[in-house]
Amino acid sequence: MKCKNNNLRLDFPVLSEKFQGNGIIYLDSAATSLTPMSVIIKISEYYYKYSSNIHRGSYITSMIVSDLYENTRLDVCRYIGAKNSSDIIFTKGATESINLVASSFVNDQMFMSDEILITIMEHHANIVPWQELCREKGCSLKYIYLNKSTDIDVNNLLLKITKKTKFISLSHVSNVLGTVNPIRFLSLYARIKKKIIMVDGSQAISHIKVNISSIDPDFYVFSGHKCYGPTGIGVLYIKENLIDMMKPYQTGGGGVLSVNFKNTDFADAPQKFEVGTPNISGVIGFKESIQYINRAGLGTISSFERSVMLYTENMLSNIKSVTTINFPRKRIGIFPLKIGNIHPHDVSTILDREGIAVRGGFLCAEPLLNYLRTGPVTRVSLSFYNNNDEIDKLKNSLEKLIRIFAYDNKRSK
Repeated sequence: MKCKNNNLRLDFPVLSEKFQGNGIIYLDSAATSLTPMSVIIKISEYYYKYSSNIHRGSYITSMIVSDLYENTRLDVCRYIGAKNSSDIIFTKGATESINLVASSFVNDQMFMSDEILITIMEHHANIVPWQELCREKGCSLKYIYLNKSTDIDVNNLLLKITKKTKFISLSHVSNVLGTVNPIRFLSLYARIKKKIIMVDGSQAISHIKVNISSIDPDFYVFSGHKCYGPTGIGVLYIKENLIDMMKPYQTGGGGVLSVNFKNTDFADAPQKFEVGTPNISGVIGFKESIQYINRAGLGTISSFERSVMLYTENMLSNIKSVTTINFPRKRIGIFPLKIGNIHPHDVSTILDREGIAVRGGFLCAEPLLNYLRTGPVTRVSLSFYNNNDEIDKLKNSLEKLIRIFAYDNKRSK
């Protein structure tokens, strides 16, 4: 099935032959999405026209930049369906957002014999902080396992939520399997059981509609560079009733009301969590990336993605020696692959020579891939700027690679 002409590809200079010679076939959007020209212009505009700090100056450029910065908070609030912009905290990425929650909230809630519950499919950023916290506090980290369809085993989750469970942290979408988890149901169940729940939305935010008011998590995190924005900018949503319970993650200028020789009075959120000079250009660029998604329409984006996802799925199923390891019922365009006995690093290196960018390795999810007994994999991850012609070229390159390794194996015997 051929997808309709996707003129939105023209918005991404990295895909242009003008910039890349023969262009690049970029199939690693689960790691970092590409950036449209409008976002690049906004980032550059900050340095060309303003280059001032925020919330500090009474001169015109500082006031303009402060307004742009705070208007981004409003745009994020509207984009994810949150109620109050003061519940939106800017960080340097989802990793820092998770660590902020671990340090400023969960750490004070945990005691010996308490438990934190996560899934086996989490990114390292949603595993390592909890391992370290549990080691420090003497509490336990429990894992929810998967069913045969590589979906969360809901029954396993329900059994593991006990009186000892103090905190639950789950990915909205898996960065390895592309599984879209039933977050609304799980969040509702956590609410019934009076448990605190955090959702890592890094892989969801640019692919599916996120509505915080409907999902109703206590915390929700994601990164700008996963949704066509700049790197070094992230978001932490905090439910309003929890904010006052949280101490500052870091301390310094910008997060205070008053300082004397003995004591400090901290500002309210969001300022108390955003000390120092933030990534101002990144926040301004992130504002434009949200506006870009709104202009393109998430429905249009999802339609293009689904079309190329189905085409890719069909293509991969027709290549001998290629095995896909994920079969979730609801998914986005992420394909973890085993290609014969060829190491994923060899695959990604050779495909790079063909102008194709894929990811190879454990994908920051080593426990999951060891649990699935696959070891490292090659990951193809799609976005709406990919098209069927690129997938045809991937198919040709994979078949060529398989023939080369088969020939080399015969010669070595």
